[in-house]
Amino acid sequence: MKYNYDYGKSQLLDTCFNQTVGEVLREVREENNLSLQKVASKIMISKQTISKYETGLSKIRIQTFKKLAKIYNIDPKDLYNIIIVRFIKNSSSHIEKLK
Repeated sequence: MKYNYDYGKSQLLDTCFNQTVGEVLREVREENNLSLQKVASKIMISKQTISKYETGLSKIRIQTFKKLAKIYNIDPKDLYNIIIVRFIKNSSSHIEKLK
């Protein structure tokens, strides 16, 4: 079976996923009443980098993801599951973007 792989659509899907990751990270940070600066200083990266994660402009590394989960007092697996559920829930809007 031959597949026609569309890199543009794949990239768009990656962008949608990164945005979902960012939305959830921002919500969890805000639920913990933490500022960008406070979180950034705890894991020794810039607040601009945290902001890029939260807006989906940058992919987050797994080590950083785990550090954020620890700061937010949530198991990384649970945090990832929240992200996946949100991404699937919003899948219809992602599919529209792919058309």
